[in-house]
Amino acid sequence: QTLVQVQTVTREDVDMYIDTMGTVLPVQELALRPRINGTVQWVNPQLVPGGMVTRGETLLKLDPADYRLALDRSRNALKQAQMDLQLEQGSQAVARREYDLVREYSQKSFAASTEELALRKPQLAKAVAAEAVARANQRQAELNLERTRITAPFDALVLEQQVAPGAQVTSQSTLAKLVGREHYWVRVAVPATELGRISLPKADQPGAEAEIFPSTGSGSPVLGGRVVRLLADVDSKGLMARLLIGVPLEQLQGQPVPLLLGAMVKVRLKGSKLQQVSKLPQRAVRADDTVLLVSPEGTLIIQPVNLVWRAEEFAYISQGLEPGQQVIVSTVASPIAGMPVNIRGTRGDKGGKNKIRKQEPASD
Repeated sequence: QTLVQVQTVTREDVDMYIDTMGTVLPVQELALRPRINGTVQWVNPQLVPGGMVTRGETLLKLDPADYRLALDRSRNALKQAQMDLQLEQGSQAVARREYDLVREYSQKSFAASTEELALRKPQLAKAVAAEAVARANQRQAELNLERTRITAPFDALVLEQQVAPGAQVTSQSTLAKLVGREHYWVRVAVPATELGRISLPKADQPGAEAEIFPSTGSGSPVLGGRVVRLLADVDSKGLMARLLIGVPLEQLQGQPVPLLLGAMVKVRLKGSKLQQVSKLPQRAVRADDTVLLVSPEGTLIIQPVNLVWRAEEFAYISQGLEPGQQVIVSTVASPIAGMPVNIRGTRGDKGGKNKIRKQEPASD
């Protein structure tokens, strides 16, 4: 008789997961450029590759001397325009009195165009416009002076720094490259047939949970994330759907970020729950989706099953098995239905009753 090792069939609910690989991407990425031309006067010591800066922190200062002079000129020009407007408003009052006297004593009516000229309305409109232009010029000069101080637009990590004190920069100059350090994305590819098992984000519920295993060493913490979006395209081979997983970095509580941008990382996506399935070692399920059973009479049965999921070590069966049945988990060279078998560890196993015991049901 053929000696076999068996596992007793049980049923349980199992949380399915999908293992895949993903690429780490920044959520926010920025090429930092000045809004004005100038000479770099000061650079923040944290503005170096790998440095960390916070939102609103000063990163660079440009020489403000020219812009202070421009602001002084604009203020003087505004005062001049305001005085010209006041003089014109006074002239308006005189012109109105003269016009009313002319009409009273001449008993004549004048055309609208003549009245406008007599009352100096074009001159008033010109003075009002000149005052508005001077006010706008002063505001622009104030903005330019403020822009000599360049600040971080968000909490960021510095990828590159391309400037030093004394450098002449223009609005086209790239000073540094920044990425946000509040969230990262991990882009993963999964078989399109598996999308039905993954919860996508909806208005009333978040996307499926995910675990991200950084590639920076075994001591790196496992990070949690969630599916935030199903991308509209597929991978280059057209076989895999692509998902974005949002990874909030505040979970690190100020620790260094273990995710390297552009790196490949292992990702485990939580799938749907499998209801009342039987868990067997991978080796117990044959290539044609059958398993070998031991009948109560001690003979071999070849049983077709419905395989719903294969994990790293285990296979999960939804139909074809009943609790209490004995599944052969050892190798049988040439199985034939009805052939007699002997379970290791029973009395019929004369070669070693106590050497190998019957395998207990597997646990997670």
